[in-house]
Amino acid sequence: PDCSKDADRWQYSWSPQKQEWCCAHGGAGCKSSAELPAQLHSDFHCDVGFATWTWGWSKAKKEWCCADQGRGCEGKVAD
Repeated sequence: PDCSKDADRWQYSWSPQKQEWCCAHGGAGCKSSAELPAQLHSDFHCDVGFATWTWGWSKAKKEWCCADQGRGCEGKVAD
């Protein structure tokens, strides 16, 4: 599947199978960072796209960057 197609609204437009496949093979479509394969966590560069993190990052990236680096935390003002 093409994980870039409709990636900005994957929660609504992707089938559960596509979400699962894209999450396992690239980190897109993951409902939480806990679903990501371990090697993908290191692929999140929390400085990249930080200026637009509220709408530009996936939920998984927000969760991982918040937990690991304190960046992209929902409900908190960025430093």
